[in-house]
Amino acid sequence: MKKGTVFTKVTSVLAVVLFFGGTIVSCGGGGGDAPPLTEIKSISDAENASSEANQAAKLAAGTGETFINLGMFELFYPAPQFKAPRSMDLTGGTAITAKLSEKFAKSPAVASATAKVKKAAGSRTIVTISDSGTCDKDGSWSYLGTADDVAGTFDLTMTFTACREFDSKIDGTYTISGTVTATSVTTAIALNGFSIIDYVPGSDYGSIVSTMSADISFTGLMSANATSLIFRMTGNGTMDATEGTITYNATFANYSIADTYTPGASFDTHSINTNGSVGEGWTTTAGTFSASISYENFVVGIKKYLNLDEEITIDGVFTIDFAPDQCFEGRYSIQTTTPIYWDALDVRTEAGRLVINGNTAIIFNADGTITVEYEGTPIPGMVDVYELTLNGVCLIGSL
Repeated sequence: MKKGTVFTKVTSVLAVVLFFGGTIVSCGGGGGDAPPLTEIKSISDAENASSEANQAAKLAAGTGETFINLGMFELFYPAPQFKAPRSMDLTGGTAITAKLSEKFAKSPAVASATAKVKKAAGSRTIVTISDSGTCDKDGSWSYLGTADDVAGTFDLTMTFTACREFDSKIDGTYTISGTVTATSVTTAIALNGFSIIDYVPGSDYGSIVSTMSADISFTGLMSANATSLIFRMTGNGTMDATEGTITYNATFANYSIADTYTPGASFDTHSINTNGSVGEGWTTTAGTFSASISYENFVVGIKKYLNLDEEITIDGVFTIDFAPDQCFEGRYSIQTTTPIYWDALDVRTEAGRLVINGNTAIIFNADGTITVEYEGTPIPGMVDVYELTLNGVCLIGSL
């Protein structure tokens, strides 16, 4: 795709087509003095804080990808969807929900519904949108709604009944309504009894790889200006995922993401700002654990270059509390002093430095490893280690 044509196409489509998607983001905090950061006083504190910070960044990026998948339907094409940086390999429940929500966004039933809404644009009348069909392997889908091109409003309810296609099964109801202007779309979205099951290819839907389910509502806004597209979304509700014997669940409370996408001549940028709270739980053979995480203007910035290299920055504040108590809990600030650089040819990070609460640093080495420093001194056992080792110090379920 030619970068010079992307934004022109997007804004022209935005002006004439009923888009589904978008978001409303909280501004994080309502005034007054912010609580103090938790003081990191020891090597152990530094190890825990760096492990939690690295995973909190992945959680913000991964849930952002899932939220936008569930709110966008791929209808914004050719504007690219937000994708978590490749230096942040998604794990646990986040990896599951990002993958399966993308399957939903690209399903034939969704494509059929959005095509009908596009066709209604420019009709200058109220159009009833309805259709139904059988899925590729088994089950059915249907949708019913209206698009009023004069008032600029639309509503749509999609129902999936054991819809099997492309080694997955979709069940449940998805509803969306909104208002369109020449430069913005506001939306209300709800998923009720919604689930996706992913099966082993070639198993004839007999062997399950992973599942996700959601009972969640979103409010949103998509807008455009002369240079950028902004997708904003706030979610309240629950989301669950399973893989093998491990289960993950999350409860979102005014959890919001705002992705600002700006195309450029040599690189495109995404800036995803996360606010609000998520209560995350996970069950393994070792027991049941949970973590409450709240974000305050937590921003993951990404430059995507023409050669597929990426440059990532992470800045903001998060607070974490475990149950049962474990690790080093508290309120942490992350600052990027050297952007994390992902080399697509070498398939590894080759530079980067993050500072946590002023005295702890995560350094991304040229060979793809990580070193953690406390008060300027490398921590024994945390020198030239792989990211998996860092995350394992204080593992979060990552949904």
